[in-house]
Amino acid sequence: MGKSAITHLFNTLLVTLTIAFTCIVCFGAFTKSIYPIQSPLLAVFEIAIPFMLIASVVISLLWLFKKKIWFIIPCVGIAFNWSYFKAMVAFNEQKEMPQEAVELYEAHKPNGYLTVASYNIHGFGDEIRGYSCKELARILQEKHVDVICLQEFSDKEEFTVDSIKKTLNFWPHSYIPIQTEKRINKLPLAIFSRLPINNKKYFDFEDTANGAMAVDVEVTDEKTITLVNCHLETTGTSQHSSRWMDEFTMANGQKDKELKVAENIAEFIQQKTLKRIEQAQEIEQYIRQSPNQSVCCGDFNSLPSSYIYHLMTQFLEDGFINCGKGYANTFRYGKKLFRIDYIFHDKFLEGLSYDIYKEELCSDHNLSIMTLKVF
Repeated sequence: MGKSAITHLFNTLLVTLTIAFTCIVCFGAFTKSIYPIQSPLLAVFEIAIPFMLIASVVISLLWLFKKKIWFIIPCVGIAFNWSYFKAMVAFNEQKEMPQEAVELYEAHKPNGYLTVASYNIHGFGDEIRGYSCKELARILQEKHVDVICLQEFSDKEEFTVDSIKKTLNFWPHSYIPIQTEKRINKLPLAIFSRLPINNKKYFDFEDTANGAMAVDVEVTDEKTITLVNCHLETTGTSQHSSRWMDEFTMANGQKDKELKVAENIAEFIQQKTLKRIEQAQEIEQYIRQSPNQSVCCGDFNSLPSSYIYHLMTQFLEDGFINCGKGYANTFRYGKKLFRIDYIFHDKFLEGLSYDIYKEELCSDHNLSIMTLKVF
């Protein structure tokens, strides 16, 4: 076989692999709308999509470098997943509150706007002097935040809840669910508000450390907004990754054992995903039954390629798509590829701006802030 024949065969193989891979990427675009109880692979696709899209870009560039028309094929997969890119990158022109509204905010009066901050605080980074809390308060006041929704909220013996409330005294109304014996292992949540809140509710999800909470925020005398702060089921992958690697090592190259480990991992991811979906459905039911317009924010532990994201955007809108700008990674690790924190809002609320604060404060998450015009 001559050199030209070998080259032709090699290129044919590359084209075939490119087409096959692109077909998988295209299929992945539809998996987020399929309830993943049918197969663990549907849940795995959620995590795989970002890496598959990066691979598609690289493959397209390689074909372009070779000056081959086949660079178009990976672009088809990218186009099919365009909704994922829209949830990660935005170029909206952000609006600011009028000066009159800012002055009303500083005077502790209603101003017709609602600015919500959502932050997985990670226990204030386990620091005990309160510096991160004070710095957070400074940032939030500068951003004219009305309501602070915190996940993984906790105090320390050296910096108690009373100390935290004193630091956040610009937001005098708070809801911190009591850590009862039943909730002793729960990851705490908290809401702090400068506006009055009522109708407080805690979602006590079963067989999990995660939870959610809801309040009604009295934005004005005539306008009340239902606000949900949630922390859905943790993925658990980082806690189990070392064990999975050990199991692969112990398989010692035996394909059947390696396949069994891979199946166990996929089933683990599926079970965690199904639990998050169950939690999100409970929140959906609560919001749909509320007589008020709603905002739902928090750590969803789900990517824009997930069934959770598909579910939430069936009845609420992703604030970042409407008024965000820049790149929307909210998890600081994982090569900064992942967005798992969101602020969703009722379609009748007008989004002005959506900021993701990228500077490190005290957490493995980034702070998200959104401003809405409520009438």
